[in-house]
Amino acid sequence: FYQLSGGAAFGQGPFNGAVQLSRVSTNAFSATAPNEPFGYYNPDRDPFIQNSGNLRLGWQLNADWRVEGSAMSSQATRHIDDGPDVDSKQKITNAVQTLALSGKLADNWRTRLSVGWSSDTREALVTANPYEYPGKFKSDQRQYTWENTTMTPLGMAMVLLERTTQTLTQPVQLYAVTQRSIDGLGIGLTGEAERHSWQTA
Repeated sequence: FYQLSGGAAFGQGPFNGAVQLSRVSTNAFSATAPNEPFGYYNPDRDPFIQNSGNLRLGWQLNADWRVEGSAMSSQATRHIDDGPDVDSKQKITNAVQTLALSGKLADNWRTRLSVGWSSDTREALVTANPYEYPGKFKSDQRQYTWENTTMTPLGMAMVLLERTTQTLTQPVQLYAVTQRSIDGLGIGLTGEAERHSWQTA
């Protein structure tokens, strides 16, 4: 087993950011034991290797407005036991990206617009399981958010609008529903007076 990681942060004036890279590897043991009851045991070592990285950037446009972005990616190869005499393995990939603009529209009104993307992929590279389908199963998600806050006589009020879309890519038709959209509205109020506080949403 070993793990390597490193990173750096930087910034000057209105710009700043950070980056980090890492690698994890293990090759110590089999994924199953000899007494595994379903016939999946294979007496080999099953390594796991993962490489990942993330990046964050920010730009202060002026005293009231800021842009931020981030990206993360992780890729792993894992060896598993799903039958004898076959070195079964899968490739797993995850990724997340975000972009946001936040600032002040008025003295008493702050807003934040953000969009995010994420994806998760699993691909069977080698398998002994007749019920395991080769190819990529991939889920994608997009999220759009508009958040607004303002101070009222009763406390801080928040209004949030959100839309999320999700899609599934599959090598064979296992699931009838492969996409959906979700729209949301959130309203909240938080306040306090002397020793009393309240929160509602």
